[in-house]
Amino acid sequence: MRIVLDTNALLRCISRKSVFSVVLDKLYQDVYEIYLTNDILLEYEEKLKSIFSEDVAELVLGSFALLPFQRIIDVSKLKRSNHHRRCSKYP
Repeated sequence: MRIVLDTNALLRCISRKSVFSVVLDKLYQDVYEIYLTNDILLEYEEKLKSIFSEDVAELVLGSFALLPFQRIIDVSKLKRSNHHRRCSKYP
């Protein structure tokens, strides 16, 4: 399954006591394939540092770099579909 993990969802997944930690487990078990952009990674880093610590941010982001099924997407190179243009509130 391919996923894009919202920053708030990531924050909920961090704790092993969270019912949402299963999402990270599935990532590490190669059940999910995560799609990332540089902007998403920067937002993850910012929030993880502000809520936890720089060490936690480095550990989480470093673990994403080691995932075999992760894709970093350059959104500037993607063509927007007509459907997306009609549905998006941003041009």
